[in-house]
Amino acid sequence: MRHFKILPILPILLLLTACTTSRYGELRNRSNEVQSALVAERDEALNLPAQAPETSQKIDHLSALRYTLSATDLGLAAIRRLLPETDRPLAYDAIEQAYDTIEWNIPLLPGQGTKPMPATFTNGAFDINQFMAPGFNGSP
Repeated sequence: MRHFKILPILPILLLLTACTTSRYGELRNRSNEVQSALVAERDEALNLPAQAPETSQKIDHLSALRYTLSATDLGLAAIRRLLPETDRPLAYDAIEQAYDTIEWNIPLLPGQGTKPMPATFTNGAFDINQFMAPGFNGSP
């Protein structure tokens, strides 16, 4: 009889644990949202008249943002593999800021008040070295 008393509690416990998402999972979801926004904007740009000068600019701009999103996603993956848990929160904050920046820049054209990427992105890549503790060898 005691087993039957536990059964009603089990689904509630499963729901509670399923609702908690890791910071990494939240940022993966954020990446998917930004990707969806980029795709929607790209589709709109492809429907613009081909001869319009802003069409080419818009497609080039969106392509550059897609490249930046890929670099950000690589940085997110690197954080889990290269940084100890104690050093991850600040790096995750930088990744989140990068996703926000990409999303901010999606509807704009170059030179229309675009936001620059966070300082942790140099030469189009996420600089994870800024978050590594001195002497850390990068082994998980």
